[in-house]
Amino acid sequence: MQTGEHWVGSWAAAPAPAEGVVGFNNHTIRMNPRISIGGERLRVRISNAYGNRPLTVGAARIALRDQGPAIVSGSERKRMAVIADRLRTASVLTVSEEAGFAKLGGMIELFTDGDRVRFDLNIAALEGAHLHASARLREIASKHTSGSRR
Repeated sequence: MQTGEHWVGSWAAAPAPAEGVVGFNNHTIRMNPRISIGGERLRVRISNAYGNRPLTVGAARIALRDQGPAIVSGSERKRMAVIADRLRTASVLTVSEEAGFAKLGGMIELFTDGDRVRFDLNIAALEGAHLHASARLREIASKHTSGSRR
């Protein structure tokens, strides 16, 4: 941190023992804190104060929330290739409106065409994850690609 800068708490949750919870195993936990002030850096602290065994965090992400569970497009842009690569053989359907998503290995790339939402399918990515697109989905796709529509 540069001279004259300091950390300011904006959101916190106090560690508390879980009542009746055995624990999490292979679960995704999502928190949407309401940050009251902004800045150029973010520091996150995770506590295992009440844990009775080591805490393993397989991955952690920071993104800007849009509405509901959606994130703001582009807030994960720098990590898109890494994310797509890690999901390449998982049976997880990947969908994004990020330009070039299909070329990076994403399965469905959404885009607008005038006032319509269209999509490209990356059949190779779907098949690599052991997922299948119906004949109807293939029919209405704008393009079947292993690359971007652009």
